[in-house]
Amino acid sequence: MGQDPDRLIIAIHNIFAEGKGFAYSKNNSVLVLINIGDGNFETHLYSEDSPLKLSQSMIYFFNLIKKTQGIEVIYGDADSPQIINLLKTLAKKEKTSVENPDKSGYNWMIRI
Repeated sequence: MGQDPDRLIIAIHNIFAEGKGFAYSKNNSVLVLINIGDGNFETHLYSEDSPLKLSQSMIYFFNLIKKTQGIEVIYGDADSPQIINLLKTLAKKEKTSVENPDKSGYNWMIRI
């Protein structure tokens, strides 16, 4: 993951305690969603899954996001081409697409 786990846990705890985000988990993956306003959510994926399990987890997360009230756009900063390709496949299946973000600090966005 490349991050200090103690700082990460504290930051995530503070986000949840302030009611600014939530998380989904599946297999050995966790998706944290942070409300950045106006139906926009920043995403952070943490995973120790194999590629197949990660694909299953991401399908599960995408389906939950679609069902969650108030989520209009999700943003991320994936550094893996495989993750971006999987996102594109999932988005296309759901009749949406991965787009260039309209906010700085991200490298993709999906309108839900």
